Amino acid sequence: MLPRGANAVLPTTFGTLAEGRVRLVEKVAAGEYSRAAGEHLEAGTRLLSEGDTLDDRAIGLLAGAGIDKVMVRPRPRVVVVSSGEHLVDPGEEIGHGQSADANSFMIAAAARAVGATVFRVAVHSNDPATIKQVVTDQLIRADLVISTTGGKREDYEAVAAVMQEIGLVDSVNVAMSPGRMQTFGLIGEDQVPMLMLPGNPVSAYVTFQAFARPMIRQLMGAGTSHRAVRAIATQPLRSMLGQLHLLRGRVTSEGSVRQVAAVSMPHALGELAASNALIVVDEAVESVRAGRPSRSGSSTRSSLPTFRQHPTRPACRGANYTVVVYGGRMLAGILISLVVVAGLALALPWVMSQRTADVELDGDPTERFSNSVRILRRDVEDYQDEDTSAVSTPLTRRAEVHELRMIARQAAKRRLVVVCALLVAVVTLAVLAFLAIVPWWSLAVPGGLLVGFLAVARFSVVSMHRSLDTRAAAVERGFDENEDTETIDLTDFEGTEGIEISVDLSVPTTTGALWDPIPVTPATYVSQPLLPRTVRTIDLSAPVTATAPIVPTADHPAAEVVESEETMTTDNVAQFRPRAIGE
Repeated sequence: MLPRGANAVLPTTFGTLAEGRVRLVEKVAAGEYSRAAGEHLEAGTRLLSEGDTLDDRAIGLLAGAGIDKVMVRPRPRVVVVSSGEHLVDPGEEIGHGQSADANSFMIAAAARAVGATVFRVAVHSNDPATIKQVVTDQLIRADLVISTTGGKREDYEAVAAVMQEIGLVDSVNVAMSPGRMQTFGLIGEDQVPMLMLPGNPVSAYVTFQAFARPMIRQLMGAGTSHRAVRAIATQPLRSMLGQLHLLRGRVTSEGSVRQVAAVSMPHALGELAASNALIVVDEAVESVRAGRPSRSGSSTRSSLPTFRQHPTRPACRGANYTVVVYGGRMLAGILISLVVVAGLALALPWVMSQRTADVELDGDPTERFSNSVRILRRDVEDYQDEDTSAVSTPLTRRAEVHELRMIARQAAKRRLVVVCALLVAVVTLAVLAFLAIVPWWSLAVPGGLLVGFLAVARFSVVSMHRSLDTRAAAVERGFDENEDTETIDLTDFEGTEGIEISVDLSVPTTTGALWDPIPVTPATYVSQPLLPRTVRTIDLSAPVTATAPIVPTADHPAAEVVESEETMTTDNVAQFRPRAIGE
């Protein structure tokens, strides 16, 4: 409590006191080393939540806040009833055909470790009347009754008959090993829950961890969530298909690596004592190879999902760990499927967006020639560019606007496909994580992709709509509803002027001499037909008069040639041509 006028506290190490005066060594600001009353607990601060354990620290917090009374759930009272005429308590002499009562003491200690107030009652008899009297007397103080037997059939039948007589009983087969047969009932006027455990010590312990422990935590108001860790199997594990196999194992840690090995001993209670984990082999797994990683739960204040949440996958937990081994093929198939679905959802829109339009074939054909071709002459005269103005009618405008709407719809459809695919991936991973098949952090992959896609789509959609609005405005630009429309009647031929254009295709007449050469277009492979092939055999041994070859020319002769009868005879003409065979 600060005196009036003081606004700071000076530690003794910050100054010296001599002769009633204080000599400061360091400066102290206003409000330093002081706090307002009630500053550590502001109004509206949550001190404790429902389900928190009221331990010594919580009690100190409530007392410091001035709270003297709170509503709490008391520790559940669990009554462990042991029956069996061949059972004897530890310390007593064990005769022929008798065995020590280990199940009731083990279950009572396990229930006390959970946090319950435990009462153990021993009957050591198979008389239904005696068992009924003991159970009925305990109902007045019991929140849960757990029955343990010695493992004989008559022990089980005696307790089952009493439960059916005084309450509602249901016996079910659970697809798990050990602990297949489970019996549960609500007995008495207050409908007190009662659970009968198997007689085998290992089955009794596993059944308690699977079903009784979550029930006790529910009565306490505590949660039953399970936190999984990963461990590597150091030896091969085998199971039976179709049922959940619970193996006793021991987990060891080497740095950050956890390893688990199955514990196998001739004595069942020795296995439980030597183990610190329960290895849960999934019902779809028949064998597990050594070195395969698995998920495990390592929290001493948690358990696997309860029987009510999954009938074939009960809650099971060891002293320190719960190792869960799953089939690698099934998990790999699920992960590959998720990767394929996510890849298709992201790749298909990208591939569709990368598709190019068809190649335009309009334009000058000479522009499509390769670089090895040189155009020596263009016979086409230069011409002006065509008018770029387009005809705008209500029909063309509606068609262009409809095209813009189709583009927007296709883009929205692609976005919907991507979002749906990512949501399916998120839901699938959430279900798998709830079943403890994949870790919870795997949800961050599709969740991050979904958030990123929505963030990018927010800007891309705005940009796309802005571009489409600009194109739609360009379609409507320059159009006026009040503009004049002129109609042209094409049937009126009177006002039209006939224009005829003729081209003279005749050859021009020239006055040149007959000996002047006439231009003749040379024959090409296009205009000249193919000549037929001829075969002639020439007799080279025939007597031929060697004469100078006469080459015909079109030159003007120097003198006029006079033809005579001697030169035109057949003999004179034929001697210049070689004879063929047969002539």
